[in-house]
Amino acid sequence: MDWNTVVIVDADDTRRNAIYRCLAPAGPAIPVARLGELGQAWPQSAWFLVHDEATVLDTLYREFARRGVFYPIILFSEDLRPDRVVGAIHGGAMNYIAWPFDAARVRKALRDVAEVARRRCEHASARMAAQDKISQLTARELEVVRAMRSGMTSKEIGRGLGISHRTVEIHRANAMAKLGAGNSAGIVTLLVEGEDGGPGALYAAEGPGGAAEPRRAARP
Repeated sequence: MDWNTVVIVDADDTRRNAIYRCLAPAGPAIPVARLGELGQAWPQSAWFLVHDEATVLDTLYREFARRGVFYPIILFSEDLRPDRVVGAIHGGAMNYIAWPFDAARVRKALRDVAEVARRRCEHASARMAAQDKISQLTARELEVVRAMRSGMTSKEIGRGLGISHRTVEIHRANAMAKLGAGNSAGIVTLLVEGEDGGPGALYAAEGPGGAAEPRRAARP
């Protein structure tokens, strides 16, 4: 991942320009009022430094998912309300800092969570690759592999779906080929990778042991 590029997302022109002037001397910075302004110029990898607004995380997650790429998010605000900070961290923000800030404080906020961000990038890449494979399955094939994941046998799946166990085996074989899995365990592994956990689970802050825990917001 490119740990230098920072995309600044803030609808306030004055504040966005001030942040750009603050960060530009320290490394590449891309200021935009909204995500649509990036057009086709989305960086391959970058940090997103985003002004905290009501639905900002959901909007970012939807766009990241649509593009099939993960970017770590740092939120900022003039008002560090504890409920907003905790909600943002549990919702997936990597860190939360107070504006006004200087370039050194931003870079420190990035360094503080760099290793967690790297792990999430790897996890997100694997998850999106699994989701891409799962999307190739037909509705019936997906029903069969989900039933397999629950531990049902072919006969049990067939009874539940109103089809023969031989038809179940055909769907299973087709799914295995599409997913590139060598056996049933491989199918289940891909399904777990692609379907378990929504954006909050993927992006939630991790503690030293990997468990989610609030991170203290950085103050100026």
